Amino acid sequence: MIPILIATHGELAKAYFDTAELLAGSIKDVYTIGLHHEDSVDEFAHNVEKIITENKHLLIFVDILGGSPCISVAKSIQKGIDCECIVGVNLPLFLEALTRRESAQSASQLKEIILEFKDESILDLKEL
Repeated sequence: MIPILIATHGELAKAYFDTAELLAGSIKDVYTIGLHHEDSVDEFAHNVEKIITENKHLLIFVDILGGSPCISVAKSIQKGIDCECIVGVNLPLFLEALTRRESAQSASQLKEIILEFKDESILDLKEL
């Protein structure tokens, strides 16, 4: 099973996790981390890197391109740490990753599956 990390501002990561558990039941091998006003960005980056290095072939979701969670992950990637990252998490993408991660052979393959699904995760209700 491919482990997943959600790194966001505030409590968003935890909210995605809690909502997914409400819908899908107990979830294993998913980590969440949120950056809050009172947090040190350096400490946050250190905690992100620790989660990444402790989990092989991790798929990561971050909330905003260029935000501190995204930059923290990018720094780990630049160091050559093995992980994949998708910028722009939403609940349908996260749920898709949860349901597909057991059949995926790698974090890279899971990332590709999720990126193929992304256009189906945001729709105009009036056009359905």
